[in-house]
Amino acid sequence: MEDKGEFMCEVHTSDKSGYAIVVLQRIGFSVSHVLVLVLCIATLLLAVGLCIPVFIQIGKKVSSEKAMQIHTSLILCPNICMCAAFILWSTEGFLTEVVTCSTISIIRPLLLIKTHPHLSRLPDRLEKAVKFMAVPVYHSVLATAVCAGTFEEVRRTGTEFGHIATMMVVLGVVIFTGAVILASYNFKMQAAMCLEAGNCALLCLFLRQNKEGFDTSFQIPTVLPSIGLGVMMVLVLQEYGFQGKPLKCLHIALLTVMVVVFSTGGTTACIFFITALRITFKVWIPSFASVLHLIAWTALIFALCRYRRHRQGCCSQYQGKGYLCCAIVVPILLIIYGALSLHYLSKYMENHKDCAGFMALIALFHILAATTFLKHPNILPYFSHMMVYMFGAVGLTVINSVSLATELILKAGKGSRTTEDLRVIVLSFEIIFVSGWLGLEMYGVWMKTRDRIKLIFEDQRETETQGRIEQHSWTEEHRLQHSKGGLTLMGDADDSPHDIKNITAHM
Repeated sequence: MEDKGEFMCEVHTSDKSGYAIVVLQRIGFSVSHVLVLVLCIATLLLAVGLCIPVFIQIGKKVSSEKAMQIHTSLILCPNICMCAAFILWSTEGFLTEVVTCSTISIIRPLLLIKTHPHLSRLPDRLEKAVKFMAVPVYHSVLATAVCAGTFEEVRRTGTEFGHIATMMVVLGVVIFTGAVILASYNFKMQAAMCLEAGNCALLCLFLRQNKEGFDTSFQIPTVLPSIGLGVMMVLVLQEYGFQGKPLKCLHIALLTVMVVVFSTGGTTACIFFITALRITFKVWIPSFASVLHLIAWTALIFALCRYRRHRQGCCSQYQGKGYLCCAIVVPILLIIYGALSLHYLSKYMENHKDCAGFMALIALFHILAATTFLKHPNILPYFSHMMVYMFGAVGLTVINSVSLATELILKAGKGSRTTEDLRVIVLSFEIIFVSGWLGLEMYGVWMKTRDRIKLIFEDQRETETQGRIEQHSWTEEHRLQHSKGGLTLMGDADDSPHDIKNITAHM
């Protein structure tokens, strides 16, 4: 196109004048477009070409050194190419879109290593580090990158909303760093709750541009922390009450700090909004909720301490039922927590261009936090495990490369974008992959819990059967003693007729 560039049209009348500036962009492929297209094709060829030998080796359960090198190439090479392609796409996409998509591509190998069927081939320390830290590190790096992408917008928004965004970014980075540290010491529950608290901070960060949303959504710092605290209390009751793990002072201290953060965070946010934005909140509601949180937590710790002292009198059958009830309640509360977060985001950012991308991000973050709660499963259905891994290693990179190449070709032909936000496509399929792994983890937990509950009920039945046997033996012994006493009396009568007469005389 020869007439590309910037053109100005001026109009003058007798008493008025005006002008308009029109920018005509070039239609066709530029140098950056060609590079992006080449990288997408390279990604597609690498993913498809390497998946065939990898699929054959996984099917035959081959874990030789050469096979692991091919696995490593499949995990790294296509994702590095896609990361470079998304970075070059920055000339056409907007900042948060490019940062999110490129970050996901470069850190996806963490999840692929964690979900690898032959993870046990790694050295012991590296294997444990991957099991404990892969998901928290993935979540934290992605969230930090999203926060970093907002600094340019913070600069543009001025002081009114800039202070709020800066506070939320700093708070989120601190929380996510704490989650990684806790995960490195195998504090799964504490790390997962840190991630959920960070998700709440991210939600406030995404809502920063809508003053009306802040003005009418005082329930956000009240409802979400309450649900998060409820999840943590149920998990504490399950782990240290029904499961019987030792409740150490370090655990109590860490959990209490998190309760204080959850309880006072909402009130602090409300006070900050009042002073920074000069808007009105019903501050007494989150303040009252904070007091209730602290009272409930203190009561739970006191009850657990007393229960553990008198635990010998508790029936194992009730412990199994309580453990199972907690295992049912926790997923329900987590689903409610995530659903409310999406509801608030869609309600207060309905007409915003980033709404769909932010909703996909929040959904992914909540699923990652839920994954952190569960242990890495040791035994899984091999075929399902293999399919989840292959979808993450091959399917995601193929979908991303095809989506970006298609959008690039349509943009070059029409001069305008067809898909407003590529994050919707990239994150949606990432959610499917993470959800598949979460399903496998839940399957592993269910199999372990089922065996534990089955063992508890079998012990209970054996105890009851043993009691019946002992009772039956005692009854038989008692009856034999009575029978033996009667026979002795009859024997004495036969030997001593005189004694019979005496007994009869007494009667």
